[in-house]
Amino acid sequence: MFRKFSFLLMTALFLCAFSIAHANPFTVDNVTIPAKSESTPAETTSTSTPDETVATNSATVEPSLIKDLSRIYRTLGPWKGQRSVTRTENAREHHLNGYDSLDINIDGDNYCGQFAMSTLLKGMGIEADPQKVYQESNPRGIFTAPPTIAEYLRANGIDARMKNRAGIKDITKRIDEGKPVIVLVESSGGVPHWVCITGYDTDANGNVVSMRMRDSYWGDEGPHTMPIDKFMTSWSKPFGKSVLGGLVSYSNVLIDNNGTCEPTSSPYPGTFETATEDNMASGINDVVNGWNNHSVSQTIGGATKLILGLPGAIVGVASNFAKNSGNNMSNWGQERWNQGGLWNRISGGAAIVGGKITSSAGSAGKVVADIWSSGASLIGQGTKRLRSLFS
Repeated sequence: MFRKFSFLLMTALFLCAFSIAHANPFTVDNVTIPAKSESTPAETTSTSTPDETVATNSATVEPSLIKDLSRIYRTLGPWKGQRSVTRTENAREHHLNGYDSLDINIDGDNYCGQFAMSTLLKGMGIEADPQKVYQESNPRGIFTAPPTIAEYLRANGIDARMKNRAGIKDITKRIDEGKPVIVLVESSGGVPHWVCITGYDTDANGNVVSMRMRDSYWGDEGPHTMPIDKFMTSWSKPFGKSVLGGLVSYSNVLIDNNGTCEPTSSPYPGTFETATEDNMASGINDVVNGWNNHSVSQTIGGATKLILGLPGAIVGVASNFAKNSGNNMSNWGQERWNQGGLWNRISGGAAIVGGKITSSAGSAGKVVADIWSSGASLIGQGTKRLRSLFS
């Protein structure tokens, strides 16, 4: 029931952009993932990985916003990525001690966020039962929004703060301080996935060549090493080249770890740049989690976010679409301009100007949407805290 409710709600928010997303003449790179079979589990030792399956079938599957949304609610199930321990020859290791052997077991669906949080909490010396983490932050196995991750960690003694468009130095700085961080990457076929970064490797010149992580997809039984080029690509586009990826602002999402602190709550656990996405995603988390865990204030707080934030969500999605379409239009126009010739110069110049105007309008619209959504989030967060005022 809750999966259907949250799925329909998210679908409604993006429905306004559904038809134009399919009709965008300037976007051609989209992939989808085939539906997971419930009756025949995939063998983890199979020679065909999810990534290979997607690559094989993407050419014959139409891009679909509905399918993009449904992937957020579907566990990677029996699919497991192939864990890699390959390291660059003569690389210098910057690995945190104790994380490679952490035993994290969770019975549920879509628990990558809970696996990453449990890894971070246990590694930082905070008592954490992974199953309890799952029950408290994602009991229905839908998805875990970035603000939900940051808020849960703060409530359990980690001074966590969300960043969007973070850099590799933000990660290496924390690792050098002995603090793991959590990031959102693409696992396969446009499926966003939370991982806990526990180290990195550098070459003789000090350049980062790979990242070390623990997660529920690649590194559930031990550490996984990912080449830096692949990591940067999957980190910058956690939704891959999907339609949904072009409608949200998430890129290089980092749950920063500033060390331990007294358990506390945050009036605004997200970022302004992604306020629209954060408000709606965390609102769904609050409604589902609050209802399941019998928390009236959390349920009402989540509903407040969703109801008050709906206008901002509609404007935000449309604005992101306009911004991306404008950028694609300008790029197309530049290509035509470079080809030379009167007609190419006329059409290319018009596309460049039109694209920049459209992109600017989209950027301005997103700012308005984020301001509105920030207000909705603050009111919703305040509603969630009402219970603590009377306890």
